[in-house]
Amino acid sequence: MQMNKRNGWLGLTCASMLAAMPAFALDMRIAGNTVTLSGPIRDADDEKFRELMAGAAGQGVKIVRLNSTGGKIDPAGNIARLIRRRGLTTLADGSSVCSSACTVIFAGGSARHYVNGERVKDGQVKSGAQKGLAYHQGNEPLSRDAGNYSGRATGRMMALYSELGVSGARQFPDKAGPKEYWQISGQTALSNGIATSLSRP
Repeated sequence: MQMNKRNGWLGLTCASMLAAMPAFALDMRIAGNTVTLSGPIRDADDEKFRELMAGAAGQGVKIVRLNSTGGKIDPAGNIARLIRRRGLTTLADGSSVCSSACTVIFAGGSARHYVNGERVKDGQVKSGAQKGLAYHQGNEPLSRDAGNYSGRATGRMMALYSELGVSGARQFPDKAGPKEYWQISGQTALSNGIATSLSRP
């Protein structure tokens, strides 16, 4: 079977474009006054979020619902800053997950609701088993450490918690290595000023 030159170039171009796209991206969906952020946080997700919030639907958003295992810290920090500037509420759910860099976005909320936090038990869990708000040491793929631990990445998370006025979160990342998580209950989040409420907004 032969392919003409034009179709061959088209196929090559499409294949190149698909190869250049990230396998996963932070999904952002607005429904009423809530935007839900789901999936891993990647470079440029902060720009994508800024553009979404600048649109007509974004103007009515009051709540940012989170369901993410984390990802890149710097875009997470920029999303958190925009949330704080807009005076938005963040919502994490103990029935789903907001771990690693996602906890930085959660800290951006002017009000921070942690619902179903009573379902989460304080303590260390393996990666993939974490629920609700879960923390660990920062990690980067290019770290020289075999465990991918990065003091620089952890330091950026700590600095963002302080900047956002949620310094009570600083104690938790060092409780678990980069391949485990330290998850916290609703009561722990509330007593440390990480959450402002355990009820729905």
